[in-house]
Amino acid sequence: MIGPVNRIAEWLVPSAFLALSLMPSIALADTVTNTDAPQNGRVDAGLDELFQLGGFSEADEEFFGVVANAILAENGDSYFLDEQLCEVRVFDASGEYQRTFGREGEGPGEFRMARDLLLLPNGSVGVIYGQQTRLASYGLDGTIGPDISLTPEGTRFAFMMGAQSRGGQMVLQQHSSTIKDNEMTSTMSMLGMDSEGNVTHTYSETSNTSKMNGPNISISISSDDMANAWVLLEDGSLAINESGDEYRIDILDSEGELLRTITREYEPLARSKDEINRIKAERRERAERDGGRIDDEPIDEFYDVILDLHVGPDGQLWVMTGRGRFGEGVAENTLGTFDVFDADGRFERQVSIDVPYMGGSDEFEFLGDRLYVYEESRDARTSMYAGHGMEIVTDQETDGEIDPLTIWCWRITLPAS
Repeated sequence: MIGPVNRIAEWLVPSAFLALSLMPSIALADTVTNTDAPQNGRVDAGLDELFQLGGFSEADEEFFGVVANAILAENGDSYFLDEQLCEVRVFDASGEYQRTFGREGEGPGEFRMARDLLLLPNGSVGVIYGQQTRLASYGLDGTIGPDISLTPEGTRFAFMMGAQSRGGQMVLQQHSSTIKDNEMTSTMSMLGMDSEGNVTHTYSETSNTSKMNGPNISISISSDDMANAWVLLEDGSLAINESGDEYRIDILDSEGELLRTITREYEPLARSKDEINRIKAERRERAERDGGRIDDEPIDEFYDVILDLHVGPDGQLWVMTGRGRFGEGVAENTLGTFDVFDADGRFERQVSIDVPYMGGSDEFEFLGDRLYVYEESRDARTSMYAGHGMEIVTDQETDGEIDPLTIWCWRITLPAS
């Protein structure tokens, strides 16, 4: 999974304040407190490169715009959703091209503003798209299936924050707004759904109602309204980190009940002055290259405690921390070291993965025992949105070119615990 909440800034919506909290307040639950040392130490993952796609390949089928994410079929085929080209491209286990389906439009099997690709609970392929969230479905062979609305009934506006599907479950994080009697009710939900878009269970749901001032409607969705990171686990439970400033992971069952809270001793990692200056220079360079406005948001002097949550190749909860990505002993420009927790929340071990990875421009996800790295994907997405009319302020001229997007795929093997 490519962390869905990290992409929320791409939605362009008007500004207002919504005081929403994702997690319910639950006091009675087990807390698993871990030290800063894993029970079984640190190990290095084994890596077997399966294929490389895109980049400067001259094959037409290997030209990618912006890869949103992928799914892995039981036969080993990889399905990649290109959110810029509005299509799904399929390659076999060795990286050989198989077929393409989907295209831009509003007819059967077509979509715009694609967000996520899912392997649905019924075994079909789903593309979540549109500002008013919809699901375009296909057979694994690309056969067009039904197009379904995922917007709650009676909703005036809806924004999908992220979606995941695993082990026969599908979960959507969604913000929706309804208007009645000059009042607007905004709801942040984490919903379990079936393949037909029916809500099967609610992990969490919090609403806020405010009076409307005149006919104009203004909506803003802040990162403070959402979890910092979340992942759907194999057993259908959800692991959620609300704040990147705290090493705390709540595990909710499919009814939204808090099963346990996982914590561990952790000292936040401070950024060096050189690192802060490098980030400032990268922001300016990216703005000048892509024709975008220079980001003047203050840079946190510490890295986030938790960057991402994943289901690792062993099916367990893998946590990427600031120290795991940037700390001592982690080679520069590599993926880094993950904290691994067992089903009971115990800090079992750390796993280091030494593959090329640039956190500012690349994205990655685990699918089964495979690791996919999308090189230049963040830069490609920034460039795509800049090309959609976002005004840029820069004092230099630039051609706006970036390297073609490259997909790397490795099989991960892990030493026995």
